[in-house]
Amino acid sequence: MTADPTVELRALLDDLDQHHRDLAEAYASGYRDGHAVGLDIGEHQAEHRMAREWHHAYVAVRSASSAATTADRAEMDVSTAAGVPCSAKCGRCSRCIRAAAVARRGDYTGGPVPWEGRPLRRTA
Repeated sequence: MTADPTVELRALLDDLDQHHRDLAEAYASGYRDGHAVGLDIGEHQAEHRMAREWHHAYVAVRSASSAATTADRAEMDVSTAAGVPCSAKCGRCSRCIRAAAVARRGDYTGGPVPWEGRPLRRTA
């Protein structure tokens, strides 16, 4: 008894169709896995980039917030005008130089001074 050639051909075609379905499923599975891995890598890179950028923003905000406030500046102006030296008493900064001048001559409080009554000399 010989096998029917049409049955053999149908079996071969079914095997070929199954092979094509397996190949398509393997391709789709590989594509999905590759896409998911690529997405994970991209998210990881984006997180690192955002962390770097936020760090730069953090540094800028911290430096701005550590600047002297208006009240701090007003207190420094009052102490400088009063002739109070800096906390280190270095003798070299403007506050120490002003304090030394006030100690030597007294503070200028405004008012009549010898040069205010005379007109300025003009040179041609």
